[in-house]
This record gives sequence, C-alpha cells and structure tokens, in this order.
Amino acid sequence: MLTADATIYSGDYADIIIDKFDTKGIDISTTVSGHITSNTTWDGVIDITGTVYVDDTYTLTIDSGTVVRIDDYKSLIVSPGGKLLVNGSELKPVVFERLDPANDWNKISLESSSGNAIKWAFFDGGYINLSIESKNNTIENSTFRNATHRAIQGWTNQDGAGNASATISYSLIDGSPSSGIVANYLDLNLNNTTILNSYDDGLYIHSATVYPFYQNLITDNGYVNFRNGVQITSSGTFYMLGSSYVEGYNEISDNSEDQIYNLGDTIVGAALNGDGGYNSVKGGYLGSTYLVNTTSSVNATGTWWGQTTTDPAMFTGTVSGTHLTSDPTTTPGNDGESPAKAVFKKEINFNQLFDDAEERLSNATNSDEIQHRFHHLYQLEGLANKPDITDRFQNLTTLATQEANTPFTEQSLTNTYKELAVILYTKSLIRNENYTEAQSYLDQINSAELSAENNRAYLDLRLVTETYHGKYETALSTMDELYSLHQAKGEHLEEVQSRYSPIREDIVARLTSNERTAKKETSAEEDVKDQIDEFTLHQNYPNPFNPVTNISFRLPERGFVSLKVYDILGREVANLVNEVKSIGTHSVNFDASFLSSGIYMYKLEAGQKVLSKRMTLIK
Repeated sequence: MLTADATIYSGDYADIIIDKFDTKGIDISTTVSGHITSNTTWDGVIDITGTVYVDDTYTLTIDSGTVVRIDDYKSLIVSPGGKLLVNGSELKPVVFERLDPANDWNKISLESSSGNAIKWAFFDGGYINLSIESKNNTIENSTFRNATHRAIQGWTNQDGAGNASATISYSLIDGSPSSGIVANYLDLNLNNTTILNSYDDGLYIHSATVYPFYQNLITDNGYVNFRNGVQITSSGTFYMLGSSYVEGYNEISDNSEDQIYNLGDTIVGAALNGDGGYNSVKGGYLGSTYLVNTTSSVNATGTWWGQTTTDPAMFTGTVSGTHLTSDPTTTPGNDGESPAKAVFKKEINFNQLFDDAEERLSNATNSDEIQHRFHHLYQLEGLANKPDITDRFQNLTTLATQEANTPFTEQSLTNTYKELAVILYTKSLIRNENYTEAQSYLDQINSAELSAENNRAYLDLRLVTETYHGKYETALSTMDELYSLHQAKGEHLEEVQSRYSPIREDIVARLTSNERTAKKETSAEEDVKDQIDEFTLHQNYPNPFNPVTNISFRLPERGFVSLKVYDILGREVANLVNEVKSIGTHSVNFDASFLSSGIYMYKLEAGQKVLSKRMTLIK
C-alpha cells in the first residue's frame, strides 16, 4: 500500500487524480484514466474510471498484492508497442475486479507483441476477462472467473500481421458464460491448465493452432448450452502432445455433448513413430454424443477411452490406432504409463517420414485411405516446422491438382485426391499465417466441383480469409452459406448457429466496434430460433443422471403434446406430458427414483411428428 508520504508515480502517469486519501497513512485508492506515456508502476488499490491505454514504448508494471478495480465497461488496453507486466505472487496475487459490484468491466486487451507477462493474477467479473490480440504473451498461475461473456478470447495480431499467440500454463478458467477459451486467430501453447464449467465449449479453436497441449484438464463444460469439451472448426489444428512430441497426459472428460468435436485437424494420440499420446478421453457417449465426433480422421494411438475395450458408439468418423487399457493420467499399469515417461524424444527424420507417408498415399485404394493418408502428410508438415518439408508439401499438393500427375486410375479416387490437395494446402497456408496467398488460392477454386463435405471446408476457410482481411459483410454472407449447406445435410439450424456463434459474434463486434452489440445481435438471433418451423427434442441434462434429470423441447406451434419414457423393452414407465402446449420452449423434470439403473428412451409426439432420444440412469 502507498502511504501519505509516498511519491505517487513521480508524475509518470499523465491523468492521475487522487480519489481517496487517508491522512493517517493507512490506505490510498487512486483513480486513473487516459494514456500512460512513461514507464509506470501500480501498487495498492487502483480504480480505473476511464479506459486506460499503455502507449507505444512504455511499460506498465503491476506489483504483487495490487487490486485493480475497473468501472462499468471500461478497459485496460496495451497498445501496439506498449508492455504489461503483472507481477503477482502466490500469497499476494494481482486482482482485477469490478469497481461497482453491479456492473462488469469490459476487458484487459493485449494488443502489443513486446512481451506481455501475467503471473499470479485473478480476473473476476469482466465482460471479457482477457483479450489476446498480439504475439509473444505469457500467462502463468492465473485464475479467470465470473466473466459475463468470455474468459479468454483471441484475435488477429494488432502489432503486425498474422495470428496472436500466447503460452498459458498452470491456470484455471472456470465458469465462462460462453466458451472458456475462444482461440480465434490465437495460436496457443496450453499446458497444466484446467478449463471447466463453461456454458459452451471448453476450448473453441478457429483459424488457430493449439500445440503444444499437455497435462491439461477439460471437464464439465457445455452443460448449460449442450456443447463440447473441445470444438475445432475446419481451419483449426489441435494436437494433444507436448513439444518435441512428448506424451500429452491430458484429460478431456464428462463434457455435455462430444468430448472432442472435430471439423479440422486433430491428433488425440501418438503423432510420430509412437511418440506422443497417453491421453484420457472419457465420458458419456450415448445417443447423439461421442468421445470423438469427426468428419475426417483422427490419430488416437495410445489413448484411454474410459474402459478397457472400445465401442463403435464412442466415435463418428475414422478414429485409428491402438488404445490403452488403463488411464495414464491417474494410476499407471497395464498399457497405461506414468508421467515419468514424458521425456524429450530423439531428433526426427521428417524427410524419411514424409517419403514413407507419400508412398502410402500413392498406394491408397479407396477414398477413406486417401483422406487419412493425406491428412497425415498435412500433420507432418505442421509438426516438422521446417521450410524443406513445407516446400515438399506445397509441391505435392500442386501436382495433386493436375489430373495427369495423380497416381490413381479411378476417376473418383483422382477427384478425392485433388479436392483434399486444394483444401489441405489452403489450410497449410492459413496455419502458416499466409492469409493473402490463401485468399488468392481460394479465389481460383470452383466450389461447384467440390463434394459437399469439402465444400463445407472450403466455405469455412473462405470465412477465415474474408474475416482476416476485414471483409466482414462478405464473411457474414459466407456464414449464411455455411448454415444452408449444413441444413441441406439434415442438421438443425439452431445447432449450426450455436456452433458458429463465437465466430459470428467476433465478426459483428468488428463491424460495430462493440462486443456487447455483437452479443445482443447474437442473442436476438437466438430469440428468433423459437419462431423457426422446427420441432426439437433436446438431450436430457444431466446424462447420465441419478435420479432426476431435465428434458426440454421446442414447439413451432400450439398443439397437443405427449412426452413419455420407455424402458429398453419398449414398455412405458412414465407419462411426463399429455396436454396442449403453446409455441416455444418447454422443459420438464423427470424423477426416476422408482426405476432401476439402465438405458431408457423418451419420446415426444405432436400431431404427426415424433422424436426420441436415449438417456442413462445410474444409481
């Protein structure tokens, strides 16, 4: 704490006003706003009543034990060229909290790549607790709670080109009303961190690479809005292993929907020659939920799935590799391993691996093999991070687009090969932050010639480059095309809009320069959903349950409704609803205390429409 005879910042802070001063020298609270135009240190209690900017070339240092109280929708912004050093300690963390308990502050925004470092900090009550919009950021031993929108989000590098980037370690992200981390244009090294109790996805990855990723826990997310542990869009890359390909020892478990929902590129298990892996992915996978839900293929060698044998109901898409028979993140034994196994690996000969993988690709005999093996080459290119391998990948994909140079005689295989070359090469350009070249490449693609699945990936990639280049209106139109394409595949509009809502919010925020406006527009879009002519039955929550669970459904029109529960033999065991209901969303609690453990079906009928889902009672 500062005392009465202390020198207050020695004039370093241009806009300081003394708000409260205890003449006995016990406490001082200092009110600040405006621009920091010299190196400055904060200590004691700081009240931000107007947005504060750390200007170019200057450093703001916040000492341990400092409490920073931020007024309604005000921010602390580290401008390009500035620097923020938060030097908390375990016993005396730096606290960012509300000045007015009834109003949330806006955000701490890192827009400088000068080496911001946040250590032992507690973020409590921001609309967005932390927005990372630059490279070279470090966040350690910090806690993010009680955000009213997002805990941590990313955006493009405001201090240069390309993505933002950060290392987040030994931290806790708890209870975000949106996703715990929205890695949108934010490349992450994420380790020893827990993400839990997010209303939406625990970790959302769009146009970003999350790797290394080791010794993390992502659990109990999505139970408010029925979302996933981790969601990866077509432009995202997610590899669950440490640098130099050491074991991951990550646990992703007990999230509401899928544990991992993958439209992009993902390695759950071993990456190279058995190196990597040793992760635990487990939880409910009944009905419409899966441990891994992928439209492409996932390498999952050396993964514990919560039981000694795998069940096809655990997965959609292609999930390859052998599984562990014990959990490596808890008690080792059998095929499980203890954390002592996590050591750095020998130097990898990527050129030899690329040779072998390219030969396997040329010998593929069906479309699934082509897809899996081409994705493996894409993974090798990303893991190698070597110019010669990148050049080889570029040459391969360029040749693949020329029909005369494809190794296949069947036209269908040739088309699969060419389409994957187009999609994966564009993804590679985006992953390497070559957004202008990626946009130019996409402009040459005739999407009408692509399969439905690759057309979805094409639109997703186009959305990325358009947003990056500030073509926000065009990007929103592309998003509407994505909605239509997903609907044509039989998906509900509500689910698709929910899946893309973090991206849409960011685009609208850039159009309006206001995150809250973006959230309001998205909320208005959510309100319209109840008016859509769709008859919807949601998965019960919680599931599995003991003995009470909630079932919700939506009606497009007023009418007579029946909601009944049946056992596995088809016998009716409960009649929950049997009456006329109004248009909109309804919910009902089901108390199964009179039933024994097992799988039950619940069926919703309205007129000629019937929907049903499964649920599990565990006592």
